[in-house]
Amino acid sequence: MPLPISRDILVSQSPYVLRPVASRETWNSFVAEHPRGHLLQCWEWGELKAASGWSPIRLALFDGERIVAAAQVLR
Repeated sequence: MPLPISRDILVSQSPYVLRPVASRETWNSFVAEHPRGHLLQCWEWGELKAASGWSPIRLALFDGERIVAAAQVLR
């Protein structure tokens, strides 16, 4: 079950905003297209781990509407 993260987090005085990603398509597209994207960052890996008690948290750093960095954290 995803953790409720409901607000954007401004990063210092930069143009970046950290916020959760709720769209599987958006998430997987970023991971697949990033040169250092990894299988263990894909949405499905988080869902597989969720079945065994982990809670995936998917956060992305946005520059406007464009994701510039992302991480899936298993809690």
